[in-house]
Amino acid sequence: MVVAAGLVDPPRTDGGDLASEERLRLPRPVQTKHAGLAVSHPEAQARVVRLPTSDRRESVLSRLRKTLGVGSEVRVNGISLGGGGSEGAYLAAAMPEPVARRALGLVGTGTPVPVSLEVAGVSALSTWARTQGPRHAKDAVAVIDGGASSLTFALFAEGTLSLLRTFPFGAEDMMGAVCEELDLDRSLARSLLDDPPVDISPAIARVVGPFVEQLGVARDYVERRHRTRLTGVYLSGGLGHSGFWARFVKASSGLPVREWDLWEGLQMGSDALRDFPRDETFRLSAAVGAALHAMEAA
Repeated sequence: MVVAAGLVDPPRTDGGDLASEERLRLPRPVQTKHAGLAVSHPEAQARVVRLPTSDRRESVLSRLRKTLGVGSEVRVNGISLGGGGSEGAYLAAAMPEPVARRALGLVGTGTPVPVSLEVAGVSALSTWARTQGPRHAKDAVAVIDGGASSLTFALFAEGTLSLLRTFPFGAEDMMGAVCEELDLDRSLARSLLDDPPVDISPAIARVVGPFVEQLGVARDYVERRHRTRLTGVYLSGGLGHSGFWARFVKASSGLPVREWDLWEGLQMGSDALRDFPRDETFRLSAAVGAALHAMEAA
């Protein structure tokens, strides 16, 4: 969270193990005993997986690994979401082992001690579920977390996480497409994602095509499985502040894009993050989820 809030600079994580000078150096006012880490990476993935309860030949973790299609070089974990009858639902997450080791290396040895390591998109969904989930216990909504290198799409129906997909592209990929399409530098492309004076939809659509297809699948899925309809979309992550992205999602889904308060229902000091721009708070959605899990785990 201290990186997302701009309190410290992020170390480089572009390959190999982290050198000591590349670890986080926390200033004394924010030093703590425990840390929760949320990692955004195009090769990290998460899904809701349903497994038959009758199959006891392999462990749940082994079956989740096969369903995700990953080998032993990838770290996998799963959390039961409940279920009944012939199948059980699990939130499964996978992260390449080198990526996980580099993330854990951010805090080095001693304190803070890392007590949780999560896919960033899942952490952001946890924040949404904690602050907004209770008011959607009887309908169905989509939540989209847009990070720099990945996109996470989730469907909540009747208060339960029902569908989850991660995509290996994000804001950086969209900016790259705009740069190539309009022959611009990245700083100008970044501003176009907020309020473009020209139509950049064709360039963006080429990048996020699989995501747009998933929106259509999700609408059919919720009607078939839960016998209800999606009522809206919530956005989080860095792209949550993009006016263009909100309009693009609305046009692609045909659903209203709703605003939400990241801090709703959370207890915090009156002057916490007082200097952080309020219109950029969605950048903290994954960090808040990781911090909450770290406090629970500690």
